[in-house]
Amino acid sequence: MGAVHGIRIKSPYTLMRLEDIKIENRPNEHGYLYLKALVDDSINFKHAVNASTDDKICVYEETDEDGAIGNSAIVDINVVDESKSKIIFNGIVQNVSASNENGIYYIEIQGATSSFELDVKEKSRSFQNEEMTYDELIEEILTDYSGFSFTQCIGNGQAIGKPLFQYKESDWNFLKRIASELKSELYCDIINAGNMFYFGRPNGISYEIEDITSYRACKNLKRFHEASGYEDGYNDIDYFYYEIETRNKYNVGDNIYFKQKDLYVNQYSAYALKDEVIYKYRLCRKNGIWQTKLYNSVIAGASIDGKVLAVEGEKVKLHLNIDESQNADEASWFPYAPPTGNMMYSMPVVGTSARLYFPNEESEDPIVTGCVRSNGSSCAKTSDTKNRYFGTEHGSEIEMTPGAVNIKGGSKEPLSISFDDSIGVTLKSPKNLNLSASDDIIIKTPANVKVKAQSQIGVVKSGTENGLSVETDMHFKGSNVIKDGSDRETYAPFDDEPKAGTKPEPPPPPPEEKKPFDWGKLATNVLAGLAVVALVTVAVVAVAVTCGAAAPVVGAIAAGAAIAGTAAVASQAASDISRGEVSDMSTYMSVGAREAFIGAVSGAIFGPFGAGEALAGKMVLGGLTNGFESVLRQTLEGKGIDFKTVLFDMGVGAATGGLFHGAGKLFEKASPFVKNAFNKVSSELSENARIAKIALNNMQKGPRSVVLGSNLGNVDEAIGRFTKEFKNVKNEIKLEPKPMNKVIEVPEFNVKPKFNNDPNLKAEYTRQVKGQEEGLNKLSIKEYLDNREAYANRLNEQKLSGKKNPSGRDTKGNAQQQLVRDDALNRKIKEYKDQGLTRKEAKEKADEWIKTQAALHDPDQIAGGNPLNVTGMGDKRINSSIGSQWKSRANDVEKQVRKYIKDNNLSEKDLEKIYLNIKLSCGGK
Repeated sequence: MGAVHGIRIKSPYTLMRLEDIKIENRPNEHGYLYLKALVDDSINFKHAVNASTDDKICVYEETDEDGAIGNSAIVDINVVDESKSKIIFNGIVQNVSASNENGIYYIEIQGATSSFELDVKEKSRSFQNEEMTYDELIEEILTDYSGFSFTQCIGNGQAIGKPLFQYKESDWNFLKRIASELKSELYCDIINAGNMFYFGRPNGISYEIEDITSYRACKNLKRFHEASGYEDGYNDIDYFYYEIETRNKYNVGDNIYFKQKDLYVNQYSAYALKDEVIYKYRLCRKNGIWQTKLYNSVIAGASIDGKVLAVEGEKVKLHLNIDESQNADEASWFPYAPPTGNMMYSMPVVGTSARLYFPNEESEDPIVTGCVRSNGSSCAKTSDTKNRYFGTEHGSEIEMTPGAVNIKGGSKEPLSISFDDSIGVTLKSPKNLNLSASDDIIIKTPANVKVKAQSQIGVVKSGTENGLSVETDMHFKGSNVIKDGSDRETYAPFDDEPKAGTKPEPPPPPPEEKKPFDWGKLATNVLAGLAVVALVTVAVVAVAVTCGAAAPVVGAIAAGAAIAGTAAVASQAASDISRGEVSDMSTYMSVGAREAFIGAVSGAIFGPFGAGEALAGKMVLGGLTNGFESVLRQTLEGKGIDFKTVLFDMGVGAATGGLFHGAGKLFEKASPFVKNAFNKVSSELSENARIAKIALNNMQKGPRSVVLGSNLGNVDEAIGRFTKEFKNVKNEIKLEPKPMNKVIEVPEFNVKPKFNNDPNLKAEYTRQVKGQEEGLNKLSIKEYLDNREAYANRLNEQKLSGKKNPSGRDTKGNAQQQLVRDDALNRKIKEYKDQGLTRKEAKEKADEWIKTQAALHDPDQIAGGNPLNVTGMGDKRINSSIGSQWKSRANDVEKQVRKYIKDNNLSEKDLEKIYLNIKLSCGGK
């Protein structure tokens, strides 16, 4: 197939050998032919000179009985054996040219399909019968083309439903516009010259092309956006197409199965390559809308004259001048809206001229804008263009001249009003002239007010007899006579100059709002101070052991350091609780380190003497110990030694030496405030202790030192290291994602009996509900709230735009759903083919299966799901059942989530690392 030497040509011209050939067949375009052939020297330019507008040309592809292309022996390409040939182009000659190249004569022929006849002459006419069907419309158009027909593929028996207007455009362009309104195109018949075109895409023969065929994959996103894209429910996958090249011949509209997809031939072209004819095809998906609505830009702003056939209310029927005839019963009603608007509004009269105005290129809402005067130059009133008149058939009239506006009625003795620049305002009435107002009537002039009457002028107050009368004499009548006068009194001048005042005191500043006591910070600081006490205790014990101290001394050192440091930290905490404000962590750590060191030194000196149980011995020992610690503390703090302070501390130590026997009993009798404070601190020690333990373990991995320098140098370094490590560990723990510590229960989904009674359907219902639960719990609180807010915004926008049955669904997920559906369908076809079915049987069975399935969102968009997160396929009825039940549950879930946020005082960062913890279930009724 597809050999150049197998081409045969039937035409008025004698050709010797074909040199080149091109054929194109595209939607909404005429089929095109170009060929170049060698001609005999004796013919030279005669074909070009004698070519006629009636010349036809038909190109054949000859095959033998076995279907192979004819051999390449020398043949007469002008002789056609139609029994062994098939037509590849049939049309009319458009252009013929002859040339001489190096003494050899060639002829070049350009041809078009018979549809070109429709594109020669521009016409203007209307089709106002809204009950006319599309096939009747096309048949009426083709009455001008004898011997030609068409094939209708869309709109069979469908009424046009509105008046259509062909205005200064060819029949071909008009038919293209009409087809575009049905979201389709015209396809010329490149084979049968008698059939001018297909109205809509033809449905041809089905073929299957092997997947090994070379191809080019494309997606026309421009055409997708021109078709309104996602807004009108289209999917960009439908604008995907293949381009292939082959020697095989297919026709536009043929169904092609290629790469596991059902496609159709949208267009093709043919060209000669050496001795072969190669066909290049575009294979498109069937759901794509490849032609958007076309418009006639020429009609925008145009006005078409016509005669008024009928008037009803504010609508008019017209016989347009562009139509030879117009049946009044079939004419359309057009709204009437004169240029004057509401002012001087007057419906036209049957038989008068009017204009039909088209405000835009859509030509769908034309309006009758007013009557057209045809006797302007011969009419006495309108012959002068400076004067303008508006009159009715009843005789009422408004005259507007350069110097006056005159209004008069249409009766025999009309009322008239004249506004004349040279005279003024004149009102004339053949009967009464009444002035009435709900408020005042004011007559004001800097000159005179004149009232003239033939017999009497009277002014009477309503409801009384009071008034005046001018009738030869002037009479005044009143029920009361009022004497009116005035009096004037003078006063001595006085000083009314404003006096300087004093500036008011500014309002007192608002009292400072007392911040709540931070028990969490107190617990953290106490633990940090105790950790430092532990570090100092370990350090001084290590020094004592290194120096060879005896075991009792080491024990006294450890006890002194631990007890003194712990007591200091506890004292600092009690002080902070008392004043209502927590000190910095460094204060606790410094106090703990200093007092632990002092206690260690004191323990080393006085520890061995502390074994005595006598009260006098404990008092003496207490006094000596406190005095020594006072001297050591003042020295470490860098102050001079104050002996009064030393004596006071010794007295306190001696007085309190025997009181520590009952320390446990004293705590039991402590005030509720102290116990409450202790409980609040201890409630947070557990978590902070865990953090401190991790921090201390991390410090153990680093370099160690047991040397205590002056001013606690190594202790200060250890304190700094511990503080930094403690904060690092705590921040790392804060960043760990975790689920909500409360499960949100959702009312169980009701499984209807038709699902509950079938074990397979019940299992599918449970699976889908479980998928919704798992999908929800993979969302952070922030992701969930963002998705819910986006859904609510989409739902509101759809309601405001007047969309029917607004769902709030995001159409951006349609493409992902389609990909999942296509993948599932292909896998199901393969599954059935593996079971032994043919490809056709497998596809039919898979097509039935896919109708019962839906692409699943886990969770649904209404429940906070991401529209692009399509997890798989599932039973469509169950998916719809779950989706409908979310409407009564989604808002309640969101309320519980927001309550959880408020109860736990979560920050924005918390929302990003805390995940949902929602429990879904299902049960039957």
